[in-house]
Amino acid sequence: MSPRKNTIEIQVLSMKELKGLSHVARVHKILNMVKEQRILLLDGNLEPSEEAELIKDTMKQVDRKFPGIEIGVLRIGEKDRTIGTRIREFFEKLLFGHKKGITIIGPANIVREIKQDPDKAILLMELKK
Repeated sequence: MSPRKNTIEIQVLSMKELKGLSHVARVHKILNMVKEQRILLLDGNLEPSEEAELIKDTMKQVDRKFPGIEIGVLRIGEKDRTIGTRIREFFEKLLFGHKKGITIIGPANIVREIKQDPDKAILLMELKK
């Protein structure tokens, strides 16, 4: 389902939906959704290797119709953590595979910029008429 002209479709995607997929399949699914002019909000963070693969695959597919992607990551609770919290989070990640945070991915022709700092992310979009 692709959005109508002059609309923006934002899809919240649970990491649970991606959990059972291989790294390649996750990247493929995300890239296909973004190519349908959707902005994705993931309720977690991709692995660094997945982010790298997503960028690599995107660069291979850039053309006049698909200008690429913008990606922004907000890692929640990364600062001011005690050693006990870090150990607990390590085991949570090991057991459940879920990283705390939000990942924003969108087509570069809609998402102009994603401004990030440790506490917030600002998504700047532009609709062409």
